[in-house]
Amino acid sequence: MRIFGRIATAVATSVVVGSVFAGSVQAAPSAPDPYSSKINTTTTVTTPSPIRVGTNVDISVKVTANSPQQPTGKVTLTLHSSPGGAGQALVAAAGPDGWTRTISYDGGTETVRGPSFPKVGTWLVTAVFRPADTSTFRGSRDATTFKVIAGDGGPDDDGDDDNGGLLPDTGGPALLWLLLGLALVGGGAGAVVVSRRRRDATPQPAI
Repeated sequence: MRIFGRIATAVATSVVVGSVFAGSVQAAPSAPDPYSSKINTTTTVTTPSPIRVGTNVDISVKVTANSPQQPTGKVTLTLHSSPGGAGQALVAAAGPDGWTRTISYDGGTETVRGPSFPKVGTWLVTAVFRPADTSTFRGSRDATTFKVIAGDGGPDDDGDDDNGGLLPDTGGPALLWLLLGLALVGGGAGAVVVSRRRRDATPQPAI
């Protein structure tokens, strides 16, 4: 009986030790990995430059990552009047400063039609990416500048038309008066010559 008791005790001890070991093995994969980290993303925003006054700007944005999984999420685009741009005071007053648009991003290159610009100047567009899977990817941002230049028949840097919209001054009235004066002088000289010829042709009385 003692032998059977010892065998039973040994078996029970083995079962308990095996259960603890199995539990520790199963729990190991769920332990936090101190070496894990989020994947960096790269946002790239581009626009054509320059564009003409009155033309809508097309803004293209792309997000990439060094991962087989494509990062997705939201991209917010914002326009700012670029500091130091030409004609900046006029642009900031009349342009779409602060225009913003948020789009859903699912990969590839997304193009957004932006506003048009009534004045020339330099503008800054920013793109901010916020990933949907924040546990895997980090957000990123990018910025670029573009110029707005005068178009055909558009306003110049000051926004004023030449000569207030009048025809260019070619000196027409002044030239007319000059020709009229020359005609009068020529006519007067001709009258004097004719008068002298008539006087010379008149017979003088004999003395």
